[in-house]
Amino acid sequence: MLRAPVLLPASLLAALLFSLPAPAQDGEDPAQAQRIARLIEELGDESWEVRQEATEALVEIGDAAQPALLAARDHKDPEVQRRAQEILRILTEEPKKHLQEVLASRLPQTLRDTLKAQSLNIHVSGIDVGSFTQLLQSFAGVEFELSEGVRASGATVSIVGGGAAGLEDVLRASLGPAGIVYTERGGALYLATADEILRQPATVGILVDALSDPNLALRRRSLMLLRLLTGQRIAFPAEGDLPAREKAIAEWRAWYDSSRERLKWNEEKGRFEVAQR
Repeated sequence: MLRAPVLLPASLLAALLFSLPAPAQDGEDPAQAQRIARLIEELGDESWEVRQEATEALVEIGDAAQPALLAARDHKDPEVQRRAQEILRILTEEPKKHLQEVLASRLPQTLRDTLKAQSLNIHVSGIDVGSFTQLLQSFAGVEFELSEGVRASGATVSIVGGGAAGLEDVLRASLGPAGIVYTERGGALYLATADEILRQPATVGILVDALSDPNLALRRRSLMLLRLLTGQRIAFPAEGDLPAREKAIAEWRAWYDSSRERLKWNEEKGRFEVAQR
């Protein structure tokens, strides 16, 4: 039987990701496991509405549903296989779109203030990143450093001026579509491709620090990225009280401090692994 494709409207996907609950902790209760198993089966229901509701529910559950979704790729029903694979893609790729938000939250306060204080009215089209940052540096006085990946990419950026905009907004509007993010290095804004940043062990430390952010949504997104990049399932109650969060952050930091010199990127798995001593 020909079935309609998986359809998650952008507005719905954004809402699900913004309100995504903290991933379930180890020792998940049986009731949730049963619900996930039922939703997996409903991915193959005869009714499109039931299949769609199950898809959206599993996206909302998030990381806790991942083991069952991985197993569902071998389900006897091709529709279940297809939808499980699409949900896994959403759960692994969508969190990366929030990488810049997390990186920006960890910038030194003086640099963050500079980015917000600057106001530019700029219009460029198809300019290479190096020339673009030189232009911004002459206007705003902020130093830029480009990664090897950005220099080799030959990426160009465009931004249409429609009135004055803050430097932070200019950077996100121009660099984001090119897959380039920025962080801080030696007092300068360091521009690199998102893939480069995700493969740097120091990024894990930035994400651990971001778990202490006062913004709940940012804490959740940082945790999703941490689990995606490390495969670690250290409990973190994103909505918990401050003492509970601080205790969990201490566990994450202890793991990172003991592992960071041995973190090696595994290209096949798409995440870090801790090399044996």
